[in-house]
Amino acid sequence: MSRRLRSDIRINAILRTAQGAGGFGVVLHKGHEEAGIIYLLHRTKNIYTLLVENSSSPPEQSWRSCLNDASVEEVEKFIAKERQFDRDLWVVEVEECDLTLFLDS
Repeated sequence: MSRRLRSDIRINAILRTAQGAGGFGVVLHKGHEEAGIIYLLHRTKNIYTLLVENSSSPPEQSWRSCLNDASVEEVEKFIAKERQFDRDLWVVEVEECDLTLFLDS
């Protein structure tokens, strides 16, 4: 049985990874500290990619794509819909860094 790290610890790791790569990260929606699912929003100019943490897969496949090349309106609509069903979810936005930094972790 494998124990997962708390969500707030994983969020801190995401933010530090972005900062360490010369980028920026911010929590847009704070979820449950221990077990909230994490959505990772990557922004390049005004184009967004949204990934969701895939907790049931092996570590090398830890993120699943939800939206690609999306507008801010599409992202907001998607997150609002998800939050209707799961108020404990986290949304963290990163920018000015390579998205593959997070795909390998």
